[in-house]
Amino acid sequence: MFRSKILWGFVLAVVTSVALFEAKINLGYNPLWGRVIDVIEAPGMHFANSVFPSGVPTGGWGKFFAALVVSCNFVVYSVFWYACLWIAGYLRARQHPYDRQHTLVPPSLR
Repeated sequence: MFRSKILWGFVLAVVTSVALFEAKINLGYNPLWGRVIDVIEAPGMHFANSVFPSGVPTGGWGKFFAALVVSCNFVVYSVFWYACLWIAGYLRARQHPYDRQHTLVPPSLR
């Protein structure tokens, strides 16, 4: 169960979302860190802008837009972490490619 890349992708996406939320609260007044946070939140913002292309809506829709951005960031970062874990697993398996399969070469010649 703990070897599942999907599970760890979700766990790392939750950690990333919580870190973004805390950084937005604690580092929001610093101009440099504010820009860094905006860049990190950009993937979810691009998907959320497809729903509201003219910008943040007024009224009660602002909270919905913020929740949509957070959920889009969660999905994007879960896919990102899954891809990173898959690539790391692939590269690790490539170090010893013959460990999992039978070869025609006898063990004495390897």
